[in-house]
Amino acid sequence: MGNVKKVKIFDLKHLNKSYGYLQPMSEKKMDRRRFIFVGAGAVAVAAVGGAAWYLTRPGPASTTSSTFTSATYTAPYTSSPGATSVTVPTTTFTVPTPTTTPSEPKPDKLVFQGHEVHRKADVGVNREGGVDLIAAFTNYTGVKVEWVTLPNPENYDKLMRECSAAEATINLAHCLTPWFSPRVANLFEPLEPWQQKNPIEDFNDFIPATLQSATVAGKLFGIPIRSSGSTYQYHKGYFEEKGVTPPKTIEEMYEVAKQVTFTKPTGEKVYGFSSNANKAELYETVSWMARSWDGDIVTFGDYKVVCNQAPVVQGLEILAKMYREGLVPANFTQLSNADHVNLVKEGRVAQCASGVSYSVTFNDPKTSKVAGQMELGYHPPAAQFKDKWEGAAPTFTYIWSMIIPRNAKHKAWSWELIKHLSTKASNLWLSMQGTDVARASVYNNPIYYQYWKDAGIPKYPDVLQKVLKYGRPPIPAMDEFSQVADIIGTEAELAILGKKTPQQAMDAAKAAIEPLVPKV
Repeated sequence: MGNVKKVKIFDLKHLNKSYGYLQPMSEKKMDRRRFIFVGAGAVAVAAVGGAAWYLTRPGPASTTSSTFTSATYTAPYTSSPGATSVTVPTTTFTVPTPTTTPSEPKPDKLVFQGHEVHRKADVGVNREGGVDLIAAFTNYTGVKVEWVTLPNPENYDKLMRECSAAEATINLAHCLTPWFSPRVANLFEPLEPWQQKNPIEDFNDFIPATLQSATVAGKLFGIPIRSSGSTYQYHKGYFEEKGVTPPKTIEEMYEVAKQVTFTKPTGEKVYGFSSNANKAELYETVSWMARSWDGDIVTFGDYKVVCNQAPVVQGLEILAKMYREGLVPANFTQLSNADHVNLVKEGRVAQCASGVSYSVTFNDPKTSKVAGQMELGYHPPAAQFKDKWEGAAPTFTYIWSMIIPRNAKHKAWSWELIKHLSTKASNLWLSMQGTDVARASVYNNPIYYQYWKDAGIPKYPDVLQKVLKYGRPPIPAMDEFSQVADIIGTEAELAILGKKTPQQAMDAAKAAIEPLVPKV
């Protein structure tokens, strides 16, 4: 084969190290909760498959259906018009090419709205030897893809404007879990009919919870493409120094926090636990604690306000106790996610609740003082559930899904692009190009395991798979999500600071939230 280029597929150097909903895309300071949900109520009414295609193959006719055979696993690179074979350690596989072609007239382009992180992952710029899945789609179909990328507040606002217009100027978009309120979801195209007509490969391979995040009133409105979730992480050096082992229950986590809170000879204090806990983001940490008992702030499906029941109250009691005893930073209720991450990287934290992907950030020798020390663990369940969920409590998750506006043109071609990005092979490539995906097969793939083993984080696939398998969002999608988060943050802060008991705080939160939730 002429003009062959070796492609490194296990290089972490260019891996994107944070999720789209966490990346600061604007100079204006914005807390994490507002970054995700700003405007959620006010605007609601206005509201490697491609890598396997030979890039020189001519596109199919736009008005016929065709069937193609599977192609050898290949990877394109920009310096050549052809495709280069890739040899992967101990593993070879084939990738199926599309089995149908849309029967509707072919457009010149599709306009795809999302976050810059989505574009970078899809076009493979995050890592050496990355695969441009979008170029593969264009080369095969002849349909160009034009990106519209925005920070999340603007992303949400524009999506609502587009979907509420007489005709959308975009053809498909990425939608974050909390945006799928019943009212907003009705602006999107139901996708089961498309799946029935032109099915995505091995649909049952999607982790069920990720599909559920885009399902409203029993209808599927989005196909998951990017996922994230929080878990437990710990500083193994401090644990070894103090002679303790990682906790298997949330009660043990509190006891361990007492043992690994200490002052270094330099006078620098190490805290037994940390998380993002400022008022705007505290609902996440409250949810994280409550999930050890499988608890919710508001239930899913029927929208019952249960924040004053035992799971949330018990979790909040532990947070308040750790604050009183100095096991968390003195400014705990002021910590933004960025503040918390910096504390961990400075070696000031022995245990923490953080997104799975932050294990990469914490262990980056270029930016972190604790590189090689922060170990991924499983979210500890309550003692009564220690034998449930494979030892990993159902933490909170966020999912990005691909949607088609109900008022958009070229839906068949948009579905073809969604289908292309949803193949097993495309998801495998995306998982090594800066995004965590929603297909179970990726997390059992030896290539993926080897990738993270070479990166020095061998537990990453198993931890993330369990996070996605059992997790769910911190609060169900609703138009008043932002207000609910604010109420929980306000009352939980009072409880942590000792100005109310956890029960009093959550009783007050329930009374304030009940008028805001959807009536079903």
